[in-house]
Amino acid sequence: MSNIKIYIVIATSKKRTELLINRSLQSIYSQKKINSKNIEIIIVDDNIRMQENSVSEEYIKIKEKIELLRTKFEFSKNEYKTHLLSNTRTQFNSGTGAWNTAINFIKNKRDNNASYTAILDDDDEYKENYFYEIIKKCKSNTVAIFTTIIWRGNDFERVHYIEKEKLTPKDFFIGNPGVQGSNMFFSSDILEMIGGFDENMPSTTDRDLMIRFLDYLNQNNISKDLILVLDEPLVIHNAMGTDRVTDNLILKKRGLDIFYNKYKIRFTKLDFKSSIERAKKLFKYEYQNRKIVIGMPLKNGAKTIKRAVASILNQKNLRRELLLIIANDNSTDNWNDELKEFENDNRIIIINVNFGKSYKVRNYINSFIREHIPDVEYIGRLDSDDYIIDDQTVSKIEFIMDSHNSDIIFLGNKLSINNQIIDRINIADKRLLLDDFLFIKLKQMSEGVSIGELPSCNTFIKPSVLIDYKDIDSAEDHWFSVFLLLNKYKYSIFIADNLLYSVYSLNGQLSNENKHSDKYLQSRKLLLKYFLEKINDK
Repeated sequence: MSNIKIYIVIATSKKRTELLINRSLQSIYSQKKINSKNIEIIIVDDNIRMQENSVSEEYIKIKEKIELLRTKFEFSKNEYKTHLLSNTRTQFNSGTGAWNTAINFIKNKRDNNASYTAILDDDDEYKENYFYEIIKKCKSNTVAIFTTIIWRGNDFERVHYIEKEKLTPKDFFIGNPGVQGSNMFFSSDILEMIGGFDENMPSTTDRDLMIRFLDYLNQNNISKDLILVLDEPLVIHNAMGTDRVTDNLILKKRGLDIFYNKYKIRFTKLDFKSSIERAKKLFKYEYQNRKIVIGMPLKNGAKTIKRAVASILNQKNLRRELLLIIANDNSTDNWNDELKEFENDNRIIIINVNFGKSYKVRNYINSFIREHIPDVEYIGRLDSDDYIIDDQTVSKIEFIMDSHNSDIIFLGNKLSINNQIIDRINIADKRLLLDDFLFIKLKQMSEGVSIGELPSCNTFIKPSVLIDYKDIDSAEDHWFSVFLLLNKYKYSIFIADNLLYSVYSLNGQLSNENKHSDKYLQSRKLLLKYFLEKINDK
């Protein structure tokens, strides 16, 4: 397949421009016996930018040095076309955002003909016959080619061979059978179909990509025989220096945390143990089972609790363990009969309380979680007459958790009356962090204007956020939200304006409005007054 189109992606960061130019890029420009017009290079600058929409200072240096190197090789403009981009996605997560920037660029640029995408680290290099051997072996239906790699350190050099029979999801979960970034060569179509690299992960990115790649082949009945493994060592991986993800144990641990919570449910306990032992030996890693715990206050919820609980337990693609705490406050109906099918599910913890006040139950749940459940990362909530919008919602929230590591997350919700979803939506508006905007919302609430209602039942907080619900019989959720927002200088807050968490039932609220309108509005008026006093004290 002598005329295949090949794109080479290089992410560069940490001002490693000299290595990029004199090692990785030069190794491409020095390839022998190939048609250089069929190869394009996409270099993505992942260096620190002073402003979000500007290029880095290093970008200018990279551009100049590329031109100098091309002049040295006397290339025409159609030989080894080299594009320089700025990373427009997640920065500094092991190059994942930079690689995906390039993958998206290729997707928008290439035609419908077969093409391949190779990955090369900015401090690694190809042997001069790398592409000659790749092109010679590649067939029209080849999905990937992996070559033997040479590991070169300060005082050692060893060859890592790949055993094709070990290219399985299980083997990549336990360890790495020899695919190491710079010896990756994929069908561009498939690399795009699997979504490129996971930008949440600061490490373990190659193993994650390979598991998803192999899953894709299996799900689409594509034979693994279409993967080629070349025994000749054609890539040099330079494992020298100290500024590497592998040597940064904090980043390595965070990546492994995400990796294990993402995949551990798929593999046997023995596989999991083997993988953890390897990580401990290589990286001093200790696994902690991170958890999200959702608290559910309950008072006579037999009619709706089954739907609410199922919406939690049916969440998919989770990276953390998801637990549910149900706090039963002297219910007198048959709510527990509705949960018979879940009685052996160890993700549910039921506690019985005797408070008679909603705010007391909510505060007790949060205290119970902090005190009795280890390794909790976030505490959420869901009432027994509400339900989570779909089975992917919490995994989307996890993306926010991994991307921003915020102390507090606000989300929006849909609304229903008599089990019918209405048009009005409570969006978590980023302007809630602005005092003037929050004042407008609270003033509308104090006047009984429905569009002023805060998306107050859709918060996730870290256990370290020690804020309680207000000791009040109405609007305690709104008070809690305002308490959180007023602490925006103490805690980091992320407002997810494009994500809805739950469907919130208005039936109980409407009943309360009709029967206790004085209490309903009085609490909201007191909240507005409290807010004004707080911001005037600043």
